[in-house]
Amino acid sequence: MINVFYGRENLNKEEFIYNRIFEKNKRSIVIVPDQYGLEAEKAALKYAREYRAAQSTEKKNQSMLSSQISLINVEIKTFSRLMHDVFNELGGLNTIYVDRVGREIILSKVLRELDYKKMHVFANQIRKPGFAKVIGDFISQVKLENLSPKDIARMAELSRDEIELYGKLADLAVIFEAYEDALKGTFSDNEDRYNGFINKIEASKYLSSVDFWFYGFDSFTGKAYKIIEGLANKAKRSKEGSTLNFVINYDGGRREHLFEAGQIIISRLKRMQGIDATKDIRISQVGDEHEIQKADDLKHLEDNLYKLTPDQFNGKRENIRIIKAQNAYYEAEACAAHIRELLRERNFRKRDIAILCNDGDSRISILKRILQDYDIELFVDSRKPISKEPFVRYLISAFDVIGKKYSTYYVINFIKNPFSTVFNEDLAVEKLDAYARRHRIQGNMWKKDFIYFDSVMRENRQNSESIDNEKRESIAEINNLRKKAIEPLLQLENIVNISRKNKATVRAFAGKYFAYLKEIANLNNLENDVLWKSIVSTMDQIVELIGDERFELDIFREAFFTGLQAVTVGNTPPSVDDLLVGSTQRTRTGPIKSLVVLGMNEGLIPKQNEQESLITKYELSLVEKQNSDSEDTDSIFSGLIAKTENLDREERLAIYRNFSKPTEDIWISFISNNLKGEEQLPSELIDDFNKMFGEKTDDKSMFTSIVERSPVSKKDYIVESPQGALTNLARFYSLNNSENITPELAAGEVWIEEFKNYRDANAINMKLGALDILKNVRDYEYVEEPLSRDLITKLYSSDRYKNENEAIETLGSEEKSSSDEKFGSDEKSDSNVIGKTADAPLRLSPSKLEQFSRCPYKYFVNFGLKPASNEPIEYKNTDIGTFMHDVMEKFCLWADDGNKWVELKSEDVHAKIDEFVDNFSERNLSLLFPQTGQERYITERVRGVVRRAADTLHSFRKTGNIDHSEYEKGFKYQIYGTDEKPAATIHGFVDRIDYMNVNEEQIFTIIDYKTGEKSFKGKYIEGGYDLQLFIYVAAIEAEADEKNGDSGNLKAMGAFYINLNDENRNNRDGEFKMNGAVVEEIGEIIGKNYAKLISRAKDKSYPAASMSKEEFDKYKTDVAHQVTELCHSIMEGDVAIRPLKIDAEADACKYCEFGDICRYSSYYNKVLVG
Repeated sequence: MINVFYGRENLNKEEFIYNRIFEKNKRSIVIVPDQYGLEAEKAALKYAREYRAAQSTEKKNQSMLSSQISLINVEIKTFSRLMHDVFNELGGLNTIYVDRVGREIILSKVLRELDYKKMHVFANQIRKPGFAKVIGDFISQVKLENLSPKDIARMAELSRDEIELYGKLADLAVIFEAYEDALKGTFSDNEDRYNGFINKIEASKYLSSVDFWFYGFDSFTGKAYKIIEGLANKAKRSKEGSTLNFVINYDGGRREHLFEAGQIIISRLKRMQGIDATKDIRISQVGDEHEIQKADDLKHLEDNLYKLTPDQFNGKRENIRIIKAQNAYYEAEACAAHIRELLRERNFRKRDIAILCNDGDSRISILKRILQDYDIELFVDSRKPISKEPFVRYLISAFDVIGKKYSTYYVINFIKNPFSTVFNEDLAVEKLDAYARRHRIQGNMWKKDFIYFDSVMRENRQNSESIDNEKRESIAEINNLRKKAIEPLLQLENIVNISRKNKATVRAFAGKYFAYLKEIANLNNLENDVLWKSIVSTMDQIVELIGDERFELDIFREAFFTGLQAVTVGNTPPSVDDLLVGSTQRTRTGPIKSLVVLGMNEGLIPKQNEQESLITKYELSLVEKQNSDSEDTDSIFSGLIAKTENLDREERLAIYRNFSKPTEDIWISFISNNLKGEEQLPSELIDDFNKMFGEKTDDKSMFTSIVERSPVSKKDYIVESPQGALTNLARFYSLNNSENITPELAAGEVWIEEFKNYRDANAINMKLGALDILKNVRDYEYVEEPLSRDLITKLYSSDRYKNENEAIETLGSEEKSSSDEKFGSDEKSDSNVIGKTADAPLRLSPSKLEQFSRCPYKYFVNFGLKPASNEPIEYKNTDIGTFMHDVMEKFCLWADDGNKWVELKSEDVHAKIDEFVDNFSERNLSLLFPQTGQERYITERVRGVVRRAADTLHSFRKTGNIDHSEYEKGFKYQIYGTDEKPAATIHGFVDRIDYMNVNEEQIFTIIDYKTGEKSFKGKYIEGGYDLQLFIYVAAIEAEADEKNGDSGNLKAMGAFYINLNDENRNNRDGEFKMNGAVVEEIGEIIGKNYAKLISRAKDKSYPAASMSKEEFDKYKTDVAHQVTELCHSIMEGDVAIRPLKIDAEADACKYCEFGDICRYSSYYNKVLVG
């Protein structure tokens, strides 16, 4: 007999189930979904105790009672566990069943061996990482719906008119068949395991004389229905009157779009083979005696949620709140405040509260941090792949180092892992990282002793013996760290090399690698950890599945990582009283008092189906249509189609189930904007809540909103932890004036001061120092009270600059020469620096001034606070720029010596360029990129670009009227304050200055080489976005004025960028165009070749590159004035969040790495605060 019991979530179905089981007192198996096992076991214990207590009050015989409610007769199972028990009874546990891990390993092998040229649609995907997972999920889904490769091929034939769909299905049929062939005769996967179980149902005594209860399912797969069919027929033939009992969410035909899944279950049960729908199935409703008692407004919500026309609540809404917050930060803060109120004021336990959030990647992490401010821990109910665990990343990163030939980026990633051998040593990782960056350590250099030392202590600089001792100690220390860090890598590399040399199989390599892994696991006490067991299981499956193949590092690494990616582990609550957060689909709670819902936004609740699907719902409908046109029978594909449709049904049911659980409180929130300022719409369900609980307006079809605004500042700043106090104080200072300090806030300040006497004073003082800055902030638009002069001096002064750089200054000519010979010097000689005045308190560069002009706050963070950088070590465009600069400078100096420009031929230019390129490459790149093609690529790229640039320069210098040129000219440009004392010194170097005599007037032009795309736009200069060129102009003119005392003696007439890149060849002759500004008549006088190399500006609304002397002088004057104002603003403590934006390209916020700190929204032109 099959019993179907139905009811809504207003009924306590678990109480009903266990009361029926205890009353019948017969062996029963309760089958639940995988994620509900723990809660189901708790429920069984709970209702056993309650049933016993109820029977006690009726004065039943206690000895009888003990037997009557014994949990020995109740087993909580999942389908997987049920199959395991039957295989244990009848055999089958020794059969190798390939789980998801093994399936993806096999598929990786299958996809590698397929001829991609024969693929219709997936030719470009089959070699890509992650495709095996997508294919594996598809195969698992279709096998669970009892479909075979032939069925998929048949689907393809039915879809020939749909070219893309046909190609997809044809490819999937080929891949599916190849996968089944790989399993054939040796392995079976978990989906085949169902078939083995179905075949054993009839013979199993364990499944005899037992009642089955199915609870918590919204749907079943095709395989599950086959199991149910087998159990139903076995029960039908039994003499003990065994039953199959289904308890489902259903409303007897009402709210069909919500409870459609229940109706589908009933229909499928009626159609099972061997079952008479009229005689063998009994359908009844769970009685009202099991109704759950809750507040009236919560009852009304359960009764009306997802009704097409919900009824309006006539009572007083007291237990449902909906909060609208500006963004996720303030949503989380409001949520934390509500949870704190429930725990402190209403005496809830943590286990009485459940949190729903479908946006776990962003919102949950924010909420977790804010709750920690109040010493509230959050348990996240989720499954995560072990591939993200630090130990797994450590193992994979070791393979990456070997495979990438010790590229520093991968070496540093390896040693930064918590499991690295140097991770816990004081500053070891930081020292190795800094050393590698400073000396450009790459490749095989990691395997040899380092030979470069960093610095000597100041007091030892005059003592050669002390210098030698410190050098030896410094190098010895860094080499000890290097050896310790890479020892595991050398061990692994040795195993790999031996296996390659011996042409070993994967099995042979895996044996040696396992011994290597076990030693690491023992050192880290991981032998009994679930993570270690998962790694061992993955290794076992690799050996079983591809063990006889010849070992190749890339293939083994792919199989190992693919397998580990497929392993997921769920979290276990650390105690019985935890605050739980999970998604609508995964969360299955027991009875709760309060439900807290974060992110009630469109696309999140209900959750839009983002499941990776190779075949869309629409495409499946096309197949179904073709099939129904050709046959009258039920489609074999209906289960697969129903599965895709069930996703939406199951999401609605999950929302309904969770929203119906709480008995005392529901708190819901949504945001109006994300952190980028983009509008976020509320969920469609918010309108339904307004219809249920809002008041009708004059327009009878409209209702008032019950949504509340989240406050941006709270009245009570209850101090519960140091971090919480600092958070609340910081929030207050950022939103209020000092005069508005409340008694609670003042108490918080006093508490912080007192706290310093009992805890780590240094750590607290650092945060209190930050509060001094926060107190000055008024509204994020500007800073009314800037930073003090003392603080500015400490942050930006020349003394700080000198002190911080003394540790890396090069000592003595011998050491400098040695370093230059090996790497090329980045330091510029002071002998070439102009403007020899004493340093002012503020030391700047043109690029620093530009950054301050673009955003004072970014300047403050970048050069004042100086956050640490975690950029990977790799050769960047700036390094290639140094390469090009070095070669161009050396070539020009060589050609200037004796004025070789006129006599040079093109082949001479190329030969000399090649010489300088090869010298630089040999001196630098061969150390950086051993045994790779990157050295050759970089060298040839630079050679081609610099050759063309030199050809252009040679052509110009042969006919141009240049007296002489200077290269890498250093300067110091002094800016004076209102007291006529030096306020700032701008330091810098000009790539090239061309000096000319025109009409007995000394003039010059500035040239700045760029390896990126840099264009001259007048509006960028006028707006303060691009200042560099005309700062150079001002500095050179100022030097001339200081030297000669004659303001008219030397004047700039041009300033240009030359973009040294492959793209700067858009003219007919392939010449390099200069992009900048020049006085028109001067350009014609100094030479045709000079003038023709000047690009005309594309922006016609501003002066073209060639302009009048008055226009050029205006730029000089404007920039000089801007520079003075900017220097004064820095010294006055301006740290406002005021990003400059002129157009889409000139946008200070674009690519800014500090956006998460300032939380500025360019969309709203302000910081988002609430």
